[in-house]
Amino acid sequence: MSTDLFPPTTNDTQSDFDSQALAQGDLRGELMYFLDAKAADETWLGVQDLVAKGELYDAHISTAFTCTARGDSRHLLMVAIPNYADIEDAHRVHRLLTEELSVDDPAVVKPTLYTNLGIYTSNVNDWGLTRSTRYTVHADDPPNSGRGLPAELSINPGQYPGDMTRYDQWLLWKPEPDGRKVPRAPFETGDDRFVSAMDPANQTSFEIALESLESRSDANYGLAFTLTETDPFVLIDYDDARDPETGEISPMVRQHIEDAESYADISTSGTGVHLLIKGELAEDVQAVIADLPDHNLSIEVYDQDRFVVMTGDHITATPPRTTDAQGLLDRLQSEHATRITPEKQEPSTRPEKSRTELSTIEETTDIEDVFDTINQVQPSDIRLRSTVTNERADGSKSLDPSWTTSDTGTRLGQLDDIWIYRKGMYALDALQVVALEEGLISQPDEYPSGEIFWKAVEALRDRGAHIPKYIDSKESI
Repeated sequence: MSTDLFPPTTNDTQSDFDSQALAQGDLRGELMYFLDAKAADETWLGVQDLVAKGELYDAHISTAFTCTARGDSRHLLMVAIPNYADIEDAHRVHRLLTEELSVDDPAVVKPTLYTNLGIYTSNVNDWGLTRSTRYTVHADDPPNSGRGLPAELSINPGQYPGDMTRYDQWLLWKPEPDGRKVPRAPFETGDDRFVSAMDPANQTSFEIALESLESRSDANYGLAFTLTETDPFVLIDYDDARDPETGEISPMVRQHIEDAESYADISTSGTGVHLLIKGELAEDVQAVIADLPDHNLSIEVYDQDRFVVMTGDHITATPPRTTDAQGLLDRLQSEHATRITPEKQEPSTRPEKSRTELSTIEETTDIEDVFDTINQVQPSDIRLRSTVTNERADGSKSLDPSWTTSDTGTRLGQLDDIWIYRKGMYALDALQVVALEEGLISQPDEYPSGEIFWKAVEALRDRGAHIPKYIDSKESI
């Protein structure tokens, strides 16, 4: 047998393991299924019956003790195949299980060699792999490639990740006239007011949120889910990743979806993709936000303090629930994360006067007084046009910047004394934010200068900031 008969792969390490399995004469593999505790007993009895009839080769299932030790209430069903390179046989087994026992579709195939070596989702990067399984099979797709996704990706509307529906962290959202997505909780407030998605009082069960949505006469409402530090979910959000006319998804995002083997849906615009997984960002990771070298694609990753617009436009070829994809998450962190440095960075310049001293100055001939005042303007001092979409317990906020739009609705971060434009991780002061909102500058890496600077200063005053009026000393003589 030649390695040419194995499922195609672009990963050299996968090819090396295929060669190793062939050399050892051990091509065994398993199809993997996670079963809810309620369905496990009935499914297992059905599997045993199919094994007894000779329609399946062999199978085993994790015990309740193993589930508890693993910290997962689901049972892992492993259905054996004698040759994981035989895609047609893997497809036959999977289709039989979906038809006879209604197991979830798709399924992943893992070589026994991977199991013997201790290759798991949590350590795939250490082995030079992108996934802990070899390929994915789909019940309704012909078994001709072994690739994780079919060429054409269909959408199944109204399908939400089953495991996330068990969490009481749902609410509604509705767009503003300018397209910004704002959280709402009419089931709690009784009206259409803006709410904080981070406030547990505004979150409810999936069933109540869905009932509230379906009772709305306004079709602009949608469902949303709040990520918190206590749940295991992570959002990988891709902007400009899909052609809404053809349905084509960028190659890099397709690869990430294959690697994650987890629930994915299409954004409200039709141009974005949401990949929802289980995992956790490292404690020192401040953000995972980057422009990727694949057309105009951008990526943002969040594991807490964010509300996620849930369209339910499920990419049918992905599982109906989230799965552990820490390996993919670790890779994204290593490539794109902005990390918090242990040492606190000192500001490059220190104001010469305090906020209290500056608050008593109405006019000045010292330009440094103007600069010092601008440097010390805090978010609470001024009014912004950008809408707050998330508010955290520590006082920090996420805003949808008024000068641009994105699927995330949280591209502008607000801390105690500064703003962060997350696409590119630009730190902004009050003058820059106001100048961007006023259209005086167009990019977050710009700073007002010349005549634009003084127009921005005046706009900042109009927003509520106290800035001394500068009088040129030459003019005051």
